[in-house]
Amino acid sequence: MTTYMLVLFCFAGLDEIKRKLFKEMKSGDKLFVRGIMLEEMPELSNLLVSEVAVLGEKIVNDLQDSVIETYQENADRFMAEIAEEAEARKIAIDIKIIHADQIVLLKKEIAKYKPKQIWTNYSHNDFVSNSRQENKMKEWQEGLKSKKIIYYDGQKE
Repeated sequence: MTTYMLVLFCFAGLDEIKRKLFKEMKSGDKLFVRGIMLEEMPELSNLLVSEVAVLGEKIVNDLQDSVIETYQENADRFMAEIAEEAEARKIAIDIKIIHADQIVLLKKEIAKYKPKQIWTNYSHNDFVSNSRQENKMKEWQEGLKSKKIIYYDGQKE
């Protein structure tokens, strides 16, 4: 049994990642999926705060809430899809959503499960990412023995 980990800082462009990851895996393998859920989007918040005088506070808050809600819906949809496919392929799967402020838990899980490969999807879109958390993950990955497969918005680096 080979252990893999998929870490999602971004829930965009995941079809290619899912296809390639499952091509790599075989029945009996174990997949840990960790989705990093943002409570807020710092760059989007900064942009919208500057527009409060023009748009009004309610519109700005509604817009930010709508973006975060869509982000969460995309995460839920993808997690359900990957769980279904793993089950069909007889791949054990463990899925968790980790809030961005709990990212240290991810480091502990990587140390505990020692995945052979860590697939990570970051984002170049500052409005739907948290670069501080992404940078922490990148720092941790440098010292790991696991093979690292890096994507940005679903595109291989």
